[in-house]
Amino acid sequence: MSSRTVFCVVVAALLLFAATGVAKDPQSGRESLFSYGAGARALAMGGAFAAMADDASATYWNPAGLSLLEYRELSLMHVSLWEETSLDFVSAVWPILDIGTIGLSGARIGSKNIEFRDLYGPLGTHDYSTGQYWLSFGRTIYGPVHFGANLKVLTESIANLSTTTSSMDVALLFTPIKLLSMGVNLQDIVAGKLKLSRSEEEIPFNIKAGLAARWENSAGAFGASLVFDIDKIEGQPMSSHLGGEVMLARYVFARAGYDREYLTFGGGVRYRIASIDYAYKEHDVLGSTHRIGLSLFFGPTVTDQRKTRLERQNREQESLQTVQRIERTRALWDEAQAAFDRNQLDSAEVLCNQVLGFDSQHSGATELAARIRALKGQAAEEELDEVSAARARSEMVSRRIARGDTLLTAGRLLDARVEYEEALRIDSTNHTAGYGIVVVNGKIDSLVASLVADGDRKLAGRNYTDAIGSYNKALDLRGDMPEVRRKVERAKNLILLDQKLRDGVQAYNSGDTASARRLFGDALKIDGTNETALGYLKRIDEESTPVTTLEQLQSDPDYWELYVRGLTHFRNKEYKEAIDMWGRVLDKYPGSKETRANIEQARLRMGQ
Repeated sequence: MSSRTVFCVVVAALLLFAATGVAKDPQSGRESLFSYGAGARALAMGGAFAAMADDASATYWNPAGLSLLEYRELSLMHVSLWEETSLDFVSAVWPILDIGTIGLSGARIGSKNIEFRDLYGPLGTHDYSTGQYWLSFGRTIYGPVHFGANLKVLTESIANLSTTTSSMDVALLFTPIKLLSMGVNLQDIVAGKLKLSRSEEEIPFNIKAGLAARWENSAGAFGASLVFDIDKIEGQPMSSHLGGEVMLARYVFARAGYDREYLTFGGGVRYRIASIDYAYKEHDVLGSTHRIGLSLFFGPTVTDQRKTRLERQNREQESLQTVQRIERTRALWDEAQAAFDRNQLDSAEVLCNQVLGFDSQHSGATELAARIRALKGQAAEEELDEVSAARARSEMVSRRIARGDTLLTAGRLLDARVEYEEALRIDSTNHTAGYGIVVVNGKIDSLVASLVADGDRKLAGRNYTDAIGSYNKALDLRGDMPEVRRKVERAKNLILLDQKLRDGVQAYNSGDTASARRLFGDALKIDGTNETALGYLKRIDEESTPVTTLEQLQSDPDYWELYVRGLTHFRNKEYKEAIDMWGRVLDKYPGSKETRANIEQARLRMGQ
């Protein structure tokens, strides 16, 4: 069953569930003023957001949803209500890797010029306000289960009277599959009382629960969501909320909902680091209201932070492997020298070859291997002199071939080829030794191709040290491969390039721009098109350019006229002409930030 089919089934179930619940919404009894809700996006969806809770307003609807946020976010909302009454909401959330997401939020409802009267007439006007301010936390407990909580401070004031108390929310969010989520938020489950003069008011608790179904196409450009919520406020019947959202072309959103007895609708635009949202709600008695919300997003995302940490761990692992490889090379070299001192030439030669497999430029192993081969050749000559020529050659050839066969079976190809070549040197007509060399060369060809391919994969995967090891092993088997040697040099240059870039970024971040410029310059000597080095050098040049203020620009009549002509072209939507005017200004005053900002705006308008 496709994801779109699953979404349609879930939506049908939600609509059926909502149809049975919406008819049971008569209101009575006590109710917190803040049951109105928060966030223009959620309010446009009829206040059905407990199971969705995927933006900064989750601090109100369901703090468990904070655990799924990617960005640091600041959200603002203002609503002008009736009779000089307004509602303001602000929320700031900050995801912390491996810990969870914390949030600071506040909401305030205020009314002005309330007339006070007694039996004898008016007593003047006063203002009234009530607010809630809360510290939120959300964290994934296990897999699809997420937990959240709010610690809240509640205030109320009228005239010269004021009071403060506290309360607590506890919430859960369950996301069993990508298309479906369920949430519950127990609001003010533990709460104090508000006392003004002799009157005392208890804070009613509220159970908010909901279901949400979502669908999004594979490119992430189009999608739809349907959400259903219920509220059970202490002392009141259960009320229902139904809402939906449609994403168009990734950046534009349309929303609608049913909030108790009234319809809501709205929309929003999100681009890069900002989102603007609008909501409208009708009311047949008090009149309709408009809600405006602004959200700002700050990076890096949680996913980017995890990626950065993984890259750092990989670099540390590569450094550890390099140290281990150096230590292993040193140990093998010590063993090779000890075996040579004991006159164990075969073992010493094998150990030398292993050393050269880790470090092909190891001069000591290279010299000792050549010396061993000379001694073994001398020993072979002496062996021929000790026995009769024909029998000695036959026996030596047989031994060499037998050794070659054993070494070939054991996979020691170079050693096997040495034995076969020694056999041919003794008897150049021996077909068995010649065939053995052919077999060995074939296996070496296959192994070399495999090692080079392995090195290419590691090089493509940025595992440069291991790639060099694979290439060097191939070169040990066959040294006449200039292309592979070039790949070794390329891998070494890439290691050096990465180090220069890391050191350059560190120097730049520490404020040492001179060292950063030198390091990025060294990086460009290795790779003249490296975007990271070019980008940082451009940034350093821009930062080092003296800033030109508008007052300084006005003091130059000719260039101030060019600047003003650019503004005129911009207002007339003649963006290319505006860019030409401002570009001439930058030729003389490269430090004019206002001119650079104007050019960026004109380019954006041209792109639209």
